[in-house]
Amino acid sequence: MLEPLDASAVRRVGPYVLIGRIGAGGMGTVHLARREGTAGPAGLAAVKTVREDACLDTEFRLRFRREADAARAVRSPFTAVLVDAAPDAAPPWLATEYVTGPSLAEAVTRHGPLPLDVVRALGADLARALRAIHGARIVHRDLKPANVLCDAAGPKVIDFGIARAFDGTVLTAAGMAVGTLGFMSPEQLDGTGSVGPASDVFSLGVLLCWAATGRGPFDDAEPAAVIARIAEGQADLRLVPDGLRELVGACLSVAPNARPTTDALVRAFDPRAAGERPGALFARSEEPFPWPAGVRELIGAYEAKTREVVASAPLVPAVPSAAVPVPAPPDGPPRRSRTRVRVAVTAVAAVLAVTATLVGVRLLARDDGDGKGTGAAPSPSTAVRPTAPPDPVEPMANGGGLGAITWAYPEPGTRGAERPKGWKPWHATAGAHVDGCVLGVDLLVCSDKKGVEARRPADGKLVWRHAAPVRAGGAVMTAGLSGDRVYLPEGGGVLVARRSDARPLAHWPGVAGFLPELAVAAGGRVYVAYEGAGGGGLPGEMLFRAYRESDGQRIWETKVKEAYPNSMTPAAGRLYLAGPGGTWQLDQRDGRLRVVGERTATDLVGPDGTFYKWMKDDTTQIRDGGTLRVRGGIPGRPLTADASTAVSLYETQTETGKLRELIGSRSGDGTVLWRTLWDGTGFMDRGQALVVGRRLVLINGSGVETRSLTDGAPIAFVRPASWPDLSDPEVPLTLVAGDVVFVVKDTGLWSVRLP
Repeated sequence: MLEPLDASAVRRVGPYVLIGRIGAGGMGTVHLARREGTAGPAGLAAVKTVREDACLDTEFRLRFRREADAARAVRSPFTAVLVDAAPDAAPPWLATEYVTGPSLAEAVTRHGPLPLDVVRALGADLARALRAIHGARIVHRDLKPANVLCDAAGPKVIDFGIARAFDGTVLTAAGMAVGTLGFMSPEQLDGTGSVGPASDVFSLGVLLCWAATGRGPFDDAEPAAVIARIAEGQADLRLVPDGLRELVGACLSVAPNARPTTDALVRAFDPRAAGERPGALFARSEEPFPWPAGVRELIGAYEAKTREVVASAPLVPAVPSAAVPVPAPPDGPPRRSRTRVRVAVTAVAAVLAVTATLVGVRLLARDDGDGKGTGAAPSPSTAVRPTAPPDPVEPMANGGGLGAITWAYPEPGTRGAERPKGWKPWHATAGAHVDGCVLGVDLLVCSDKKGVEARRPADGKLVWRHAAPVRAGGAVMTAGLSGDRVYLPEGGGVLVARRSDARPLAHWPGVAGFLPELAVAAGGRVYVAYEGAGGGGLPGEMLFRAYRESDGQRIWETKVKEAYPNSMTPAAGRLYLAGPGGTWQLDQRDGRLRVVGERTATDLVGPDGTFYKWMKDDTTQIRDGGTLRVRGGIPGRPLTADASTAVSLYETQTETGKLRELIGSRSGDGTVLWRTLWDGTGFMDRGQALVVGRRLVLINGSGVETRSLTDGAPIAFVRPASWPDLSDPEVPLTLVAGDVVFVVKDTGLWSVRLP
């Protein structure tokens, strides 16, 4: 259990202040720490310093860096999130989330084998954890009771940063046996290096047998006998309960391809997942995890001890300490084994080395060697997303009054203000009518009537396609983009997938009667809008949820009647919604309904949160974003705005026909700055007028036109080849990256340079 630091202990590692000792393993020491400048549980982390004598060579630091980078990609409620790492520090260190709970090894050792229903729930959640790890192209290679921590919400897997990425890049030296004897798969022991996800499934089978019976299926006093029994598939499952024995036996198949997949295990262990299609139910249940009373009490004791240690930790001066203590080395160096499984005589020495101290590079080791675990693992409240380059995501524009009510502008100095690398003009055709798009610096993701497809913004080439079911007459959810994740429709919920290839990583279940319509990532959160029964805008309730990006923890949910779910737009700390029932603001922090506006037809929200409301007399009120109090007005219908200038379209009927004016007004009070006649063809609405820098961009049936935002004077005009017909009221989808505009209409996609 967590121990206070003594008076002579060093108190700082990188940006972390050490406040308690969690434990030590063969590769280093783990401490409870708080990131400098933070307070409360959110600042806590488990910081591990690696033994100096284990990391003197360049090869080690290279593996450390690569494995840490791989571990960052794993984000799941069932695994530890890697918060930070410093492979070049002296000595190297890394930080993961911290949770106050014992290891599974300690829980079972103290309170005995777990009941059948608990083991089945454990199996489902650990399979979910492996699914997330494998989704990041990582193999754990050392799944055992000491690497599973018992959080009040359920089990969490740690130490997957040791793994080898299985995309062909070897991160551990060839021939090294990484793992713990008794929990290692046959392919781990034979030294061939052909270790994949099925190896972790084998270890899971061993772990579940151990949790249900208190002993492993291959236990033997002689290490060589353990090796032989694993290689020959001689598992002793006589004590495993009937409702578990068949599944455990399948996991322990000698042939990797004969073992069940993690998806199949989730469905087999969890009745809620039965009958669901792939990827449909892989999130933590909202019901409390069924830990036995003794384990719950042990978790409570850990929580109390953590509070005590944190409260008693002395203040640390702002000047960092000069060094970090180096733990004493273990009894004898690690040893490598290149031995084939069936050569038992030569294998014994290597196995003894594996038993004494895990062979290979173990970056996240937390086992004291006493079977008691350490209490270091992630907590949903402590998740910190690794820093990534700015990646502005443009909101999508939809026609028919159902579109986003504001437009994002690439911020100067960010990658979104740059032209996509290698860009050239292109035109492509989608598989069906496109309903919504979202743009990142390296990916254009569009949802059509059949599914979601991603293209390269530079040339329009298809990168991947995600099939999704579509309700009759409905649309596919518009995806969300953030960092290395993409958020896709999956049944009634949201699939968290890898951005590069849409490989599933996690699933956020929905609610019966609601279907996801839009996902928007902003400020470390993902906001999901769900359409209720009958469709958007109807009298029924629409559902809106907020999730934490780092671990998928749901933060809040709110229901609003008569809203258009795909109008949800983040701006200035609020989520704006529109619908026939009015205009709403939801607080991004807690989902509280802040303001309800009157029924409206065409409204606009500027990037600073200023609200522009179109009135029946063809004037637009300028309202404060926080209170919706009127602070001015402008003539005509609002088209677009930035923080200083709003542009509206004013139409009057004369004897010779309709006269149309573009009017630029000061966004603060509505003072008219300029007026200019506009003779463009076709319908013009929000989404066809954009502000890019200090230019007004107009997209219509004639082509693409740019004007000065200062005085409305024309700058340039271009009509690209194969330009779409924009004469009908269906507003095209328009997005911008640097000086390139992307236009989507029906099944066509165009990318042209702004003139």
